Amino acid sequence: MSDGTKRTKKPEFQPANSINSDEFNNGSPERQISPVRTFENTLSLLAVKEKSANELRLSAYLPKRSLKQALCSKSLLNDPIFMNQHATLSSRHFYKELRFITQDDYHYWHERDWFVLTEYAKTFKTFQNMSYHDKAELVRHAAIVIPVLNQVYNSPDHGLDTVVFPDGTYYDRTHEPTRPAGLNRKKYQVLDLVLKPFREMEINFNEFAAFKAITFLNPDADVSLEAKHEINLERSRFGRLILMGTTMSKMACESKEAVWIADFFENIGFTSFAKELFFGDN
Repeated sequence: MSDGTKRTKKPEFQPANSINSDEFNNGSPERQISPVRTFENTLSLLAVKEKSANELRLSAYLPKRSLKQALCSKSLLNDPIFMNQHATLSSRHFYKELRFITQDDYHYWHERDWFVLTEYAKTFKTFQNMSYHDKAELVRHAAIVIPVLNQVYNSPDHGLDTVVFPDGTYYDRTHEPTRPAGLNRKKYQVLDLVLKPFREMEINFNEFAAFKAITFLNPDADVSLEAKHEINLERSRFGRLILMGTTMSKMACESKEAVWIADFFENIGFTSFAKELFFGDN
C-alpha cells in the first residue's frame, strides 16, 4: 500500500504557551457576552498545541533523560527556536508499504509518545504549578491512554481494525503470541473502544485536541487534593467531550496491570525511563 498523504510546507511555529487556556479565563466584556465564541477559541488554540506536539512526535529528536529531568525542565513545545530547528519530519516517518509491527517498533513508538507526553504536559499552566510528585503521578496516570489517543487519531484509515504508525508499521486483530495476553487484550480494546468510535463520530482535529486535554487532566490520578481541585477547574473548560473518560480510565487500569505482569515475568525489556514512568523513581 502507498502513502498518498500530501506534505505541505510547515508554517511558522506558534509556541504552545501562547495558547494556554488560562488566557481565556479573564473577565473582559466580550468573553462574558460570548461564551460560545470563547469555547470555540479555546478549541482552536488547543489545536495549535496539539499540532506542535504532533510535529515533535514526527521528528527524529528523542533525548535520553530521567523522568525528573523531563518534568522539571521547560517545555520544548514552548521554545520556538528549538521547534524550528528540531521539529522537522524525520525521514524514518515515511512509508511506501505497510509492514506488521514488531516488538522493537512498539518500543520505538512508546518511547516517542512518552517523550512528547512530558513536553505536552508542561504546556498546561496548572501542570507547571504542581509539585514534582503531582506532576509525576499525573503523567504516570496518562502514560497508557495519551499514547493510544495519539496513535489512533493520527492513523491513516486502513479500516476499523487497523492502526498504522507514521513509519508504515501497523497492528490489527492478528494475535501476537510473543506478547503477554494482557497486552493483546489491550490491543483489542483499542480497536473496539477507541478506533471504532473515533471513526464513527468523525472527530475533527479541534475536538480531538480538546478530548486529549480532558483525558490528560484526570483528577483520578494519585495527586494531592490541591492538585485535584486545580485539575478539575482546568478540565471543566473542555468538558463537552468527557463522556469517553470512563472507558479510557478502565482501559488504563487493565493495561497497567498487564504491564506490571509483563515486567515481572520479563516478557518485555523496558528501558530505565519506562520503568521510572510506570513503577516510580525507585
